[in-house]
Amino acid sequence: MVWNYFYNLGFDRVFGANREQRTLKTRILHTFGFEGGLIFISIPTIAWFLQIGWLAAMGLEAVFLIFFFFYSTLFHWCYDKYQPYKTWFTMQATKVK
Repeated sequence: MVWNYFYNLGFDRVFGANREQRTLKTRILHTFGFEGGLIFISIPTIAWFLQIGWLAAMGLEAVFLIFFFFYSTLFHWCYDKYQPYKTWFTMQATKVK
């Protein structure tokens, strides 16, 4: 969770906060960067926690990567397109007036 927060904070700083301009290509780049960084954190953690070798931990991580690559790309791309936080803030602003 900590990695997710800081990675997305940095990504927004580099690519700007306007999510409507982000394309699917940008989101695929986002996912590659996120998953690439996560590998360095998760493989040693998996190996230590499950008391398995590095090769077995990399195999397990590969399965996670395949699933979460597609899930993360689709989730963030849809989130950029529909932006539920804007709807919530718009509703809050109209209630205040």
